[in-house]
Amino acid sequence: MNRLCLLLTTIGLGACAATVGEPAYVSSPNYEGRVTTRWVTLADHYSAETPSQQIMTRGLGELRRIRIEGAGGAPVIDKIVIDYENMQPQTVRIGRQLSPGEGETIRLNGRGADVKRVIVHTDPQYGGRYNVYGG
Repeated sequence: MNRLCLLLTTIGLGACAATVGEPAYVSSPNYEGRVTTRWVTLADHYSAETPSQQIMTRGLGELRRIRIEGAGGAPVIDKIVIDYENMQPQTVRIGRQLSPGEGETIRLNGRGADVKRVIVHTDPQYGGRYNVYGG
């Protein structure tokens, strides 16, 4: 696939350029069906050494899902609060430790909701780092 992208880019077609560097995941098996989703990085290697961290998301448009995953160490994620522009906040209890690459995908209340911020509550005694994605 990389050789094909290189060939198309060299020729000037650039057909593969839009997909390079964007993480893609398959939705959790807990959801109906299996859907491939493109994700936008909201938080990159955030430290879990304080009880909570706020991730501002204004201006990103509508999101349907939030994904949190371990990025280093083994952070304990207690809960995530999703603060919407025009709706009541959504609180999701995670209550577990995340190894690097391991995570949870959260389906947001409402279809295509405008999210103002995401607040991640962690247990600081475990430290570690995590990533948050929106899609």
